[in-house]
Amino acid sequence: VVGVLPGVSDEIVLIGAHYDSTYGGAMDNGTGVAGMLALMRHYAAKARSERPRTLVFLAAGGHDCGDFDLTHFMQTHLEDMLPRVITFAWLDHLAAAGTIRVTQSSVDIPTGLDEIRGVLGSFNPVLLNLVLQECVQNGVVPPIPLPIKSSLARVPDFVPSFDITTAHSRYHTIEDTIDRI
Repeated sequence: VVGVLPGVSDEIVLIGAHYDSTYGGAMDNGTGVAGMLALMRHYAAKARSERPRTLVFLAAGGHDCGDFDLTHFMQTHLEDMLPRVITFAWLDHLAAAGTIRVTQSSVDIPTGLDEIRGVLGSFNPVLLNLVLQECVQNGVVPPIPLPIKSSLARVPDFVPSFDITTAHSRYHTIEDTIDRI
């Protein structure tokens, strides 16, 4: 599902979230969809003249089976839309209950608080520097540039992209089992 809010320029800010889930759908990714809808509502209430760039919102399915909607969108718009994208924000798992991990016993003790755990970013140095600067200014743990294992792997390298997530450290690893979520 794609929504477009035209801006003053043809430059595009792309905001996406997957709407499906394997388990834990309220967190992953009801929170991402809610965040995307809130952004959409906020910017839709503004006059076009107050939106310096065009905003494109992408709600994608097939996340846990290869991100087929996201992949299809990227392939379809490789030449017409993506060259105009100045940043792509993937909103995934925007809320997570904080825990303290007891390493010796591999037990997670709930803190009762939400935690911001970081931001995954593409390796575009300009975007990464801006994200790092914003993280530091807002008290968010800065992202560590790691090989992308998230949905960003489906995004062409020339599209500056980041994945905002609060997922736990075992997210999408061999330790990411239902009994630990």
